[in-house]
Amino acid sequence: MKSQLINRETQILIICSDITGIKEAEIEMQKMRAAFFSSVAHELRTPLNSVIPILNLIKQKLQQNPLFNEEILNLVKIALCSATHLQNVIEDALDITRLENGNFVVYKDFFNLRQMIAEVCDVMRFQFEQKRLALNLIVSERAPQIIYSDAKRLKQILFNLMGNALKFTTRGSIALSVDFDQDL
Repeated sequence: MKSQLINRETQILIICSDITGIKEAEIEMQKMRAAFFSSVAHELRTPLNSVIPILNLIKQKLQQNPLFNEEILNLVKIALCSATHLQNVIEDALDITRLENGNFVVYKDFFNLRQMIAEVCDVMRFQFEQKRLALNLIVSERAPQIIYSDAKRLKQILFNLMGNALKFTTRGSIALSVDFDQDL
C-alpha cells in the first residue's frame, strides 16, 4: 500500500496493490452487521410477541362484551395493526441480512386488497388527525378485491408513500388512489 498527499496536502491518495485485507475486513463487517441486525430484531420481537396476543385477546373480549364500545375496539385494532407493522419492520431489517446472504424470498399469496388498504389507512389515520390533514381514499371499481402478490411488501410500500406524503404536507389533504390497469 502506498499513500501520497495531493491537492495542496488536503487529500490523501492511497494505492493498494493487494486488496485481500480490505476484502476480509468487508466480509467481517457484513458478518458483524448481520449479527447486530439479528440481535436487535430478536430483542424487539420479544415484547411484541407478548403485545400482539394481548391486543388480540382484548379485541375478542371487547367484541364479546354486551357493553361493547366501538371506539375502544377501533383503538385496539389500530394498536394491533401498528404492532403488527412494527413486527414487519423488524422482519425488514432482517431482510437486509437475507439479501446479503442470498436467502431473500418474496412470499406471494392471495389476499384482500381493499382490506389491506383499509388496515394501512386505519394505522395512518391517527397521524393524519395529529397534523389536521384529511385522508381521501379512492379505490377504483376496476381494482380487484383479491390479488396475488406479496401483501407485506405492498403494505410496506403504502406505509412509506403515505409516511412521505405526511412528512411533506403541512395543510389540506392527501389522496391515496388505487386503480387497476389490465395492460400492465
